[in-house]
Amino acid sequence: MMISDLYAQPRQVDTFENCDFYHTIDLNPQETVWGHVDLRGRERDYLGGCDLNGKSVLEVGPATGHLAFYMEQQGANVTCLELPQGNVGDLVPRTDLQNWEQIIADRRRHLERIVNGFWYCHGKLGSKTNVVYGTVEDLIAAGTKFDVVVLGGVLLHLRDLQLRLQQFASLAQSELVITEQLLAPLDRSDTAPLVWLAPTNGNEVWDHWWRFGPGYFTGYLPILGFSDLKMSKHEQSCLGNMFKHFTIRARRNI
Repeated sequence: MMISDLYAQPRQVDTFENCDFYHTIDLNPQETVWGHVDLRGRERDYLGGCDLNGKSVLEVGPATGHLAFYMEQQGANVTCLELPQGNVGDLVPRTDLQNWEQIIADRRRHLERIVNGFWYCHGKLGSKTNVVYGTVEDLIAAGTKFDVVVLGGVLLHLRDLQLRLQQFASLAQSELVITEQLLAPLDRSDTAPLVWLAPTNGNEVWDHWWRFGPGYFTGYLPILGFSDLKMSKHEQSCLGNMFKHFTIRARRNI
């Protein structure tokens, strides 16, 4: 099996009535779609200054696709890995929420509309970005490697954190780029391996598992073969407010 066997056929989505948009994207001078995350003008910071021209790139969890389209415009050959159709991801199994079935149904409908939003923007931009609706195991089975693997705001959603990070890192032939929001209580140290379990009995968190300090990654990534690490901090816009983020740009040992 080759990775091209896994590529999805592009959807033709001509109107945005059935779309949701995670990212704000300028499609042309006359049309902007508005999402709650706006990376425009700060993409290079988000990617840690990674050189993309001529590189093969895997982005995990593209959502509406702004980062994928940006990387393509910078000369990268981009492949996106997205959840299989109908899969709602690693949701926290909240038996304490009475409306759990409705939460799952709403989540499934929202993710389908996000997929429509991706293809709407993909068509408007004339993008050649490929998408695999599958799992990291599918990519591993295809024997695929990428110059760069980008994990932007993804790892907090993954229940089996250490395993998934190991698997995604194995696909990175040269570089791994990890970006996460940096909460103030976790910004105490750049080296301490801080990670929080987000859901507790006292909250109703159901869509993510973890919050990180950068030291978690600077401690773990050398074990996975990435000892050349560069950490940077920056701010990104969500719902009109600026939030601190960190990016780890990790280069594989030669």
